[in-house]
Amino acid sequence: MKKLKFIKCICPNTRFDVVLAPYTTFKIGGKAWAFCDVADLEELKKLVSYLNHEQIPYFVLGNGSNILVNDSGFKGVVIRLKGEFERLSNENTLIMAGAGVPISRLLSCCVKNGFSGLEFLAGIPGTVGGAVFMNAGAFGGEVSDRVEKVKLVSPSGEVLLKEKQELRFSYRKMHLSNCSIITHVWFRMDVDTREKVRERISFYLKRKMKTQPINHYSAGCIFKNPAGDYAGSLIEKAGLKGKSIGDAMISELHANFIINKGNSTASDVMALIKMVRDKVETKYGIKLNPEIKFIGFD
Repeated sequence: MKKLKFIKCICPNTRFDVVLAPYTTFKIGGKAWAFCDVADLEELKKLVSYLNHEQIPYFVLGNGSNILVNDSGFKGVVIRLKGEFERLSNENTLIMAGAGVPISRLLSCCVKNGFSGLEFLAGIPGTVGGAVFMNAGAFGGEVSDRVEKVKLVSPSGEVLLKEKQELRFSYRKMHLSNCSIITHVWFRMDVDTREKVRERISFYLKRKMKTQPINHYSAGCIFKNPAGDYAGSLIEKAGLKGKSIGDAMISELHANFIINKGNSTASDVMALIKMVRDKVETKYGIKLNPEIKFIGFD
């Protein structure tokens, strides 16, 4: 398709017909039409403007957690934020992080500088952009508690800087206009000793290792917690721990995780998700809503 081929003129680091499974923590998913590693803001502005003008679907891929890609792939363009978007700096207690910065690297910066407030993110295999977009949280903390401002690229290619008071967050969600892309985030941190920050990160990481299957292929928590309860607890009480369809299995360690035992398909995972939702609703009258994003599903 000529429209797709032109993308390489905007973003030289573009590949076509790329299998997405290796780029996701689930290790599941078919091909995308195109896969663009975008190096800087100007490149991203031109690319986003072109894709919207030509009505070509796209999504931003971080470390590939919190998503399930269809076996048939994604009929659109995958954007990865590299180069300029992987920079990390700080001034006083304000950290500026590109959206492509891994969470693990952000936390290393916090330890180095004695910055406290984001330790609860330990063990989350995502990037800064994904964590803010999903308003990632754990152990009573949420990313939104620390976000000071965000830089975005709008669907028309316009660069916008949104201050804290202009941002809207809710449970596992940042409210953005359709197809806007987070490029940079500023976090306001507290000051503590390096040792205490490191200890808290280690504490949260150890807790996750004991209670979550972080050494297996998964997308993280599948469902949002319903008000006043926990999705994992409801799934476990419904007797679904360890249930499998194909190579997809509800984790025996934490029931809100589905793991890929090696050769699972997206169809296996979707069937397991349906089984869980139906069983929990029938037994408890509670509808579980997915936390993960579905890519390439109509």
